Amino acid sequence: MELLAGGKIVPAPTYLEDGFQVKPEAIRSRVTPRTKALLLGYPANPTGAVVSGTSIAQISGAWEDGWFFSGGLEYDVNKQLTVRAGGAYEISPITKPTERITSIPDADRIWASIGFSYNVNAATTLDFGYSHVFVADAKIDRANVTGTNTIQADLDASVDIISLGLRMKLN
Repeated sequence: MELLAGGKIVPAPTYLEDGFQVKPEAIRSRVTPRTKALLLGYPANPTGAVVSGTSIAQISGAWEDGWFFSGGLEYDVNKQLTVRAGGAYEISPITKPTERITSIPDADRIWASIGFSYNVNAATTLDFGYSHVFVADAKIDRANVTGTNTIQADLDASVDIISLGLRMKLN
């Protein structure tokens, strides 16, 4: 496909002695002002090796550790119905607009969740859960790998998660 677009493939080989891990300096040394994309084809090799998170961070951004704090309550209304509620605060590992990338536009998040379990009979339980994730407003101010183009954007996101489950005990 890249050849049809007039591109040129510039491989960055991996080696057994490095555990077939890509070296960030090998990628950076191959990037030129004409570079338009990077493809890291993992785990598409016979060893099953995957690129480490540290290597990805060095290539795409110098991210910090993320943190997730959560708590919840559960209340048995009766023998058939249990209700639940919980919340969480998630600190994003991406702290600066220059580190945020379009494929991972992460930011701090607040989670609010509710749910219930209903015992239909001794062997069957219906579970329902709903979570809404409030994602903090954030910005992207990032140059591409060659430094020739800049992406600037304001991010506004939220997520709704709905879960429905049926548990059955087989005797």
